[in-house]
Amino acid sequence: MTEDAADDSPVARAGGADGEWRAARDDAARLARRLQYLTWPDRARVLDEYFWSHARATLSSDSVTAVINRKLHQLPDAEEIRRYARYCGSVVSTALNVLGDQGAVVGEPHALTLSLSTADAHRLRAADWIAAQPAGALGEQLRQLPGYAFVMLTTHPNDSAESFLARDAFWIAMLGRS
Repeated sequence: MTEDAADDSPVARAGGADGEWRAARDDAARLARRLQYLTWPDRARVLDEYFWSHARATLSSDSVTAVINRKLHQLPDAEEIRRYARYCGSVVSTALNVLGDQGAVVGEPHALTLSLSTADAHRLRAADWIAAQPAGALGEQLRQLPGYAFVMLTTHPNDSAESFLARDAFWIAMLGRS
């Protein structure tokens, strides 16, 4: 794992010198160091906590509520939601690149992570793996990862199957944590 890998990342290419993108690149590098020697289930737990803590730190309560209730149209400006989704996707993509993740998908946590990336190659690998699995294979895993479910809600704000799955998983995960 090298710093050069982070410099050729989607984060670095997308944002140039902008402070937000520099922060995303730094987050991705820190996460990659934390994830480097972990199994995918453990990586997913670290990323899940990152996604949820980043949402709580960067989004207003009204925005979080609108995402969870799938009512983004009620926000006067949903740009902060789009920015959060882009930021998280770029962090995931860059961390995966720094880790050199190019092999076969090794399970649900790995597929979910790839699906949140902004990189087409990552999302295609996830989609291929998911298509080969029995229906509902990701649902159980997603119900244990409310941060992932929240990011999915920000990237699927419509009435798609992913949106309904993510919303239900989010509520199940959060109610289970009470």
